[in-house]
Amino acid sequence: MPKQTFKPGGFLSGQVFTLDDYFFSYKNAYGKYATVPRKSIQTVTIDAKGFGKSILKLIGGGTELAKIELPHNWAKKAMEWLIKELEL
Repeated sequence: MPKQTFKPGGFLSGQVFTLDDYFFSYKNAYGKYATVPRKSIQTVTIDAKGFGKSILKLIGGGTELAKIELPHNWAKKAMEWLIKELEL
């Protein structure tokens, strides 16, 4: 599978999700990042953080593998993309 890239807020948002055969990775414009083995991800959820913000959570084996704070509509787009690409 070739490397796939998703930018939920468009090119100028600075939020980049990448998925390849082995890893899921996230990087934002401010230097925050997360990398998780692809095979460890069992589900993806979003939780409300505050006004207009949400937390995208990657869960595997009953544990939070990564928590990423995003605007709600970007978190929803990212969750839908991950569920589709990971076939969850």
